[in-house]
Amino acid sequence: MNYLVTGGAGFIGSELIKLLVKNGCSVFSIDRHPNKNLDTLGNSVRQVICDISDYSQLLASCSDLPKIDGIFHLAALKSVTGSESERDLYQRVNVLGTENVLKFMEDMKITKLLFASSAAVYGNGNGSKLLSETNAVSPINWYGTTKVLGENLINKFIEDHPDSYSCALRLFNVIGIGEGENPDIKGENAISIILNAISRGTRFKVFGNTHDTPDGSCMRDYISIKDTAEGFYRAMLYLEKHPKVRNETINLCSGIGTSVLQLVAEFRAKSVREFDFEICPSRPGEPGKSVGDPAKTSMILDWMPSTEVSESIHDIMSVFNPISVSQNYSDQ
Repeated sequence: MNYLVTGGAGFIGSELIKLLVKNGCSVFSIDRHPNKNLDTLGNSVRQVICDISDYSQLLASCSDLPKIDGIFHLAALKSVTGSESERDLYQRVNVLGTENVLKFMEDMKITKLLFASSAAVYGNGNGSKLLSETNAVSPINWYGTTKVLGENLINKFIEDHPDSYSCALRLFNVIGIGEGENPDIKGENAISIILNAISRGTRFKVFGNTHDTPDGSCMRDYISIKDTAEGFYRAMLYLEKHPKVRNETINLCSGIGTSVLQLVAEFRAKSVREFDFEICPSRPGEPGKSVGDPAKTSMILDWMPSTEVSESIHDIMSVFNPISVSQNYSDQ
């Protein structure tokens, strides 16, 4: 099978490509930047350097591709705070980029699409209950809004193209590290911020300890990078095996909540360098609990994520060198 992966050089994309190649697929990775680790996969992967928000560039860069059996559309900007300060940029990459991928599907007669959506579409969540695909979408930031707009564009495209099929996977919090990759310490997620605190010897800020969770800190649903890639692959196989399924939306989650303070305890147990934390006021609009309902995942994909959070943190810390990272900071 020949697949195209947008955002193929990224955290999830590169891990997905490795899995696809392992299963005998040929992959065309589209990204604005190359990933040297994909070069180790040989002729099974071709990296196409282009910007999906520029349709003429996308079409010209991919004009010589063989027949593509399906697209995994992962390319997107994902910073919540960045989306608020750079709305036009997020509109161009996340929304116009998705429009261009759909136009590319139409022009190249590609019929299957997997879309990386986000739990951010649920906004403030569902109180203490698990979030299911039937919950109303009500994003509270521009990043989440761009994902809703992306889903809407795809839904309309599927309505207008009876020979096309799609599945939107609403990702919760992806954790872990890909093979041959380095931990991300510059991101906005709790994992990156904890690693940053360990590297710099600063205190990690825990926002709120009065939420309706067992220890009062925010609770999130974490799914490993390996399970995330597996979920995408299984969703594509599902579309291929069920031609009557036109359009699906599935949570990609574990159904298990892990609090911020539990994360801190796990990292403290596995870090060679001690770090401390401090309790700060809760951030406005941040849900105390965001945990997905994996029932539909289990039913449709006949599969459930199996990697525990502690195992993902072990994978991260097995390659994370806080001394080396802190020295890099001091050199800047």
